[in-house]
Amino acid sequence: MKEKLDILLVNSVAPRQRIASDAALENGLAILRTHLEDKGFAVDVIDDQRITSVEEGLPSWCLTLLRKMVDLQMKVYHRRFVYLWWLVMLLTWPVQSLALYCRRAYARRRIEDIVNLIKTKSIGFLGVKVWYGDAFTWSNLLAARVREACPQTVIVAGGPHVKVYGEEFLLNSDFDLAIMGPGEKVLTEMIVLYRQTKNKQEFLEAFRQASGSARLVKTGVYTEGDAGGKITFTTPRYRAADLEGKIYFHTLVDGFGCSWNRCRFCSHTMQVKPYHPRPVADIVAEIQSLTRQGISFFRFSSSETPFAHGKKIAEEVLKKGLNINFSMFARGVKVTPEVYDAYRCMIKAGLRAVFIGGETGHDYINQQVMNKGLTKKELINTINCIKLAADNAGKS
Repeated sequence: MKEKLDILLVNSVAPRQRIASDAALENGLAILRTHLEDKGFAVDVIDDQRITSVEEGLPSWCLTLLRKMVDLQMKVYHRRFVYLWWLVMLLTWPVQSLALYCRRAYARRRIEDIVNLIKTKSIGFLGVKVWYGDAFTWSNLLAARVREACPQTVIVAGGPHVKVYGEEFLLNSDFDLAIMGPGEKVLTEMIVLYRQTKNKQEFLEAFRQASGSARLVKTGVYTEGDAGGKITFTTPRYRAADLEGKIYFHTLVDGFGCSWNRCRFCSHTMQVKPYHPRPVADIVAEIQSLTRQGISFFRFSSSETPFAHGKKIAEEVLKKGLNINFSMFARGVKVTPEVYDAYRCMIKAGLRAVFIGGETGHDYINQQVMNKGLTKKELINTINCIKLAADNAGKS
């Protein structure tokens, strides 16, 4: 790490891994670092979410025993010895509990490591990407400890939890500020303002005056002011350390939002603008840049990739001869030949997974309760359309 840092960016952690993609490449913090470094700021990232991170802090004997007991569980399960399987499960429980205790203790020690780093380098800003569940709890503990030990450090939250809960996130929280939406521009403004003020309190007062006294700052598609204007996209530069212990799985920003944006239960409706696509040329340029680093699996990040936009991306990928796999989120639609052709093209270009919200097949609930804007028939037809397109492309 550089001797003097303007901001330290931290990915929140949990004692247990939620899903395999927890260990995917951390694109969000890499995007922020890339943008801020291009503006001349000194930035570093702490990201403990790695493939083997769930083993950190565990005694070797505990880890070995736990592996053997889980292996025994699987052997007994496959041989259909139900009662013996339950017995092994019960015997494994205290070992798992001990492992979880050790992981939580290790996570608390990592908080102290971060606090010591901030104190040693007199870092003015701490930015935390806040995830859900235990990671949210850990983030709050980190913020409280930094506030206590480093009172002049400005603590800023961002990430999925803020986007879901908005203002409620800051209730009973030790975070000074939170960013709901892309953080590149506002973090730049914060650091510049911080350099112009004498201390944290003066900075916070000046920033709140400039932002309308709100602790929650809405940006991009989350605010009326920016939603109608130009939205910029940053291609992240990964360092060698960012790739270590990671699944080479990159979350690619193909746009923001959803073309429907009216589901009553969905947090994405907090976005003011329904859908804002990213230019296809920028998307493909990012794919080309990352494939040179050995990254060839991409997850399109927007709430929905409309099939027409997806087809344009796929056509350019095929034109460039890029060998990739990608996944995306989609909505059920009224199937037409154009929809079929679009999915066939995308599958040929490397589409390997489509995530579609199918909360219920009950049309009344879809329309009157959840306001999904589609019918059971459209949902089923879309799924069948994708299957037929995969068969045609030889990728079923």
